[in-house]
Amino acid sequence: SSHDRSKQDHKTTQLCRQVARTLDMVLGGELCDPVLNGLIVSEVIPAPNASHLLVRLTPSVRDENLDVTEAVARLILASGQLRTAVAQAITRKRAPRLSFQISPGPLDGGVDDKR
Repeated sequence: SSHDRSKQDHKTTQLCRQVARTLDMVLGGELCDPVLNGLIVSEVIPAPNASHLLVRLTPSVRDENLDVTEAVARLILASGQLRTAVAQAITRKRAPRLSFQISPGPLDGGVDDKR
């Protein structure tokens, strides 16, 4: 029913907000990586649903020298740690898979975490 769907949408929206807050916190200081510490979460959206989320990030300061490919590679290296932080923050049996996209920059910055 549409009521169930809107309840599901609300839960997904809530989850996305929770994931965004958690990742922002981790990126903001728990990771000892200056490139990742300079990124902030601009949005988290279902891709295509709550089991797989697309995390869009932007530099906290306009950095002309930001190497998007390098930053995405570092995100992938840190994705296990990021996913663990998300799993601890949310009340779900399984943590969602995360994909990352960094802007400003080419849209081909999105890369999958295959785990």
